[in-house]
Amino acid sequence: MLQVWKIKPHIKGDTFSSRQITFPFDITACKIEMQFREIANSRLMFFWSTTNNTFEKINANQIIMKSRILDDKVASYISDLQVIYPDGTVQTYFNATIQIISDITRT
Repeated sequence: MLQVWKIKPHIKGDTFSSRQITFPFDITACKIEMQFREIANSRLMFFWSTTNNTFEKINANQIIMKSRILDDKVASYISDLQVIYPDGTVQTYFNATIQIISDITRT
């Protein structure tokens, strides 16, 4: 059974703080993707990836999930983090959930 990372509720429009993720294996040559959707086959809402540098590899088994403003639709989202090896093998490392809640104060 996969681990589930339950991210605390996030207020729409606020900055999502960076997080470090450590893997028990070498990810040096791997691509890493994490896509967030309302349900499994719904439209992609937001994501992190090593291909667009929103995930940054900091050594052979660690990445930083970079901070960013999440100003997406108020909803609950599901995700998984996948590691794609150079030979095309895909390994899902964990599942995640996050709820984006309404903001009150606007600038």
